[in-house]
Amino acid sequence: MAIARFEEREKLSAAEEQQVTEKALMVLIKGILSHRPRPGTTKSFTVEQVVQIVAIACEECEKSDRPVSQQTSNTQRI
Repeated sequence: MAIARFEEREKLSAAEEQQVTEKALMVLIKGILSHRPRPGTTKSFTVEQVVQIVAIACEECEKSDRPVSQQTSNTQRI
């Protein structure tokens, strides 16, 4: 796993040195940061759980009994 991470860093460094397009760089970064399944473990979230998380994230705070005002700290807004 450490070798794979090292190789990913090398690819990113090479892309930066070659001055690839911003779009190509973003694709590379997204690939590096994507969650990959690990051998011997189950998925972290089921499809249904992901759908529920996205639904909660997209609903208005007032509807979920989490009113947000100017006095609400940034950590509570997330």
